[in-house]
This record gives sequence, structure tokens and C-alpha cells, in this order.
Amino acid sequence: MAEATDLIWTAISVLGSSSPFRVQAAAELLLAVIHQHGAKLETVANMGRGIHLRLCSVRIPQAKDNALSAITLLARNHTPELVAAFLDFSMPLDSCAFRLWRALGAEQPVSCLVLAMLLAWLQERPLPTRASNSNPSPKEKNYLRSLAAMNTLLELQFAREFKKAVREAYPQLLLALLTQVHYTLELNLVTEPQRGQQAQEAAMPSPQR
Repeated sequence: MAEATDLIWTAISVLGSSSPFRVQAAAELLLAVIHQHGAKLETVANMGRGIHLRLCSVRIPQAKDNALSAITLLARNHTPELVAAFLDFSMPLDSCAFRLWRALGAEQPVSCLVLAMLLAWLQERPLPTRASNSNPSPKEKNYLRSLAAMNTLLELQFAREFKKAVREAYPQLLLALLTQVHYTLELNLVTEPQRGQQAQEAAMPSPQR
């Protein structure tokens, strides 16, 4: 399996090549290896992130389609990892990320699972906290993923691949989105006074001056 993983990472790297021939060959290799070994792969979340980084630079339609098909194959056995990974680059949701989400839900059973997982992430509503370094804390990361889930759901409800899944889950989806909007508004009401208080404290003269 280590050999298959190495081949996949090599293919992902070459997707960013300036040579159309190499890009096409890399996309075909990526699809072939994942088709054969996809169910047993590890570090799939990182692979999904790697494909996203390269996808926008791929100009050959067939190569791009192969890369997206590879995501569809990975989704059969690794949906939770890919959903969490994709949320990290879906705020805002650019065209490349949107195509990856559509590929993720290209097969009907998976599209229902993706929608259910997005609804579950939508309900992760911890208050954002300020991290002590440049990396977000776990609570902050969950908060950002919750916002990204709302943003993604708003877009995917119109995607052809998710049409049936959205129709079946529409009452739950509508309630979840309304609840999230209400939560976001309440969060702003909580954080704005805190910011105002911090600004006042910063403006107060020090008793030692």
C-alpha cells in the first residue's frame, strides 16, 4: 500500500506541471491507482487537499475530469475524512472547491451521506476562541467548519448531484439553516459587546502613568 500511496502523491504533484502530456498522464495514473487501491488508502484527507491545490491549474478538460473522478472513487470509502478536509477550504467556496464537492456527491448513496455530514457539522456551534498561535484551536476549527458547512449547503442545494438528497432532506435542511442563521446573529450580539469592552479597557489610562 505504501507504493500505491507514493504513486498517488507523485501523480498529484505532477498535476501542477506545465506540460500537458505530463498532466494528462498524471491524471490517468491517479484515477487508475485509486480505482484499484482506493478502499485501503490512508491519509485520504491530505490527498483531497492536495488535489484541490492542483485542480485549478489543470487546463486539460479530460485530466480535470479524471482528477474529479478520483475524488468520486475515494468518497465511496472515505466520505467523513473528505468532508472534513473540504470544509477547511470552503469558506469562501471557490469554483474549484465547488467542483470537488459535486464530485464528492456524484454517486447517489454518497450524496445523501455528504448532506447528512454537512448537517452534522452545521450543528457544531462552539463559541470562537482566540488561539494562542497562528494555528486555530480545536474549538475555533469546529466553529469555522460549521460556518463552511452552512456556506456549502447553500450552494449544493442547487447542484444536480445533490438534487435528490436535498429533496429528501429538505425539511431538516431548512430548519438547520434557519437555526444556524439565528445562532450566527446571536453570536454577533455576544461578541460585539465583548469587543467594545476590550476597546474601552485599552483606551483607559493606566493608573501607573
